Amino acid sequence: MNTFVYDGTFEGLLCAIFESYTRKCIPDSVVASNNYSAGLWDTVLTIDTNREQADRVWKSLQNKLAPRNKQLPFHAFLYGTEGIDQAIFNFIRLAFDTPHSIDYDYANADVLKVKQAQKVVTKEAMRTIQFVRFQKTADDIFFAALSPDFDVIPLVTLHFMDRFKDQQWVIYDLKREYGVYYNLKDVKEITMDNPQFSRLTGEIDSNIMEEEEASYQNLWQNYVKAVTIRERLNLKLQLQHMPRRYWKYLTEKQGKKG
Repeated sequence: MNTFVYDGTFEGLLCAIFESYTRKCIPDSVVASNNYSAGLWDTVLTIDTNREQADRVWKSLQNKLAPRNKQLPFHAFLYGTEGIDQAIFNFIRLAFDTPHSIDYDYANADVLKVKQAQKVVTKEAMRTIQFVRFQKTADDIFFAALSPDFDVIPLVTLHFMDRFKDQQWVIYDLKREYGVYYNLKDVKEITMDNPQFSRLTGEIDSNIMEEEEASYQNLWQNYVKAVTIRERLNLKLQLQHMPRRYWKYLTEKQGKKG
């Protein structure tokens, strides 16, 4: 079986597309290196990631997609489950090889899979924007932890850069163990080898928390409690708009059960 193995990045996947056309070869399988298990009869081509090649493929693809779908393959890539890269590879090849637009060809399994992945990823990104709660550290950095189902940090970063452009902040993905740090000028991707926060709830250690942060959190919890009309609570509706998996990161939910 002819297999393309790439480095697991979106740029690497675009380079697999480039190699496919350069070599006039359509692989039987396209797989990220961390998901690849060697088969006895595999013929493997390891794809080198080249930014220039990736940019060429991406710019050409933009001319093949409808305006609302320009970012569709990238958003779908953030879905992150095994097999989505193969679907995206097939989708992009189909877009290049078909004279008409394939954006809404949902009878095609790859088009449908890419579109479905993009839909749930963007929904998760919107929820992340709604449910992020920042904590202030002693050195005036606002820290927020999250653990989304999909890798949505690339989709929410611009929102927070615009919303909190005059503050330093960190948003950290506990599940994927990386985050972004905004230093008032630009954003840098970071990892933390010795994090000073809970890997379960994202709560920062008391020794690095800004002196009044705990008081602010308590005030917010008391405010939410005061404005809540218990007789009108609708837990089913609340869970529909605020799934329980987000609760452990919400200041107003700390100390609550149910």
